Amino acid sequence: MFPVNYGIQNQTLEVRVLGCNMLRNTEYFTTQDPYVILEYGGTKYRTRTCTNGGRNPSFNDRFLIRLIEGLLEMNIYVWNSNTFMSDTFIGSGRVQLQTVVDVGYCGDPCMLQTTSERYAGQVNLIMHYSGANGLQQACPPLQMHGQQHPHMHCQQHPRHMHGQPNDPHGPYPPEQPYPPPHMHWQRHPCSMHGQPYDPCSPYAGCRR
Repeated sequence: MFPVNYGIQNQTLEVRVLGCNMLRNTEYFTTQDPYVILEYGGTKYRTRTCTNGGRNPSFNDRFLIRLIEGLLEMNIYVWNSNTFMSDTFIGSGRVQLQTVVDVGYCGDPCMLQTTSERYAGQVNLIMHYSGANGLQQACPPLQMHGQQHPHMHCQQHPRHMHGQPNDPHGPYPPEQPYPPPHMHWQRHPCSMHGQPYDPCSPYAGCRR
């Protein structure tokens, strides 16, 4: 199998880091000051430090990232900024870029874990990519109010043309009555394959 070429080399990916929710608390006596680092292709992009942001900091920082062909993963790290000692690691996660490359938008949060793989919160971000081709329509749209598809030709049943009643002596047999109570009918083995709707919220009300 040969790798798929998406034609994304040197194309621009816009990433907006909105904020974080339910971060692991690394301070015992004061409020932590978190910041976020995005790492892609060996380049790091750092948000500003949210002073006293605690477990739910807000950033709303925007980055323009040059994409690399074949690299569809971005690492995210969250740290607590300290004044008199080295910064404290809060958590990290990985963002897959397949969706945003395919459809041009993704607003899924990135879940964070500690080094021991324990939950450490989430980073809320929005990604835009203007070079996406979009999803191809797999089937024609539904026709409403009795309208038929332009490539479909439906013929009316000859027994019901021109509003004429059924002819018992015509080429079609008369309609049969309902079956008697002692007869048993089997349900048609149809099945549904619906998928749950997964909304994608852009966290529009973030503060600076």
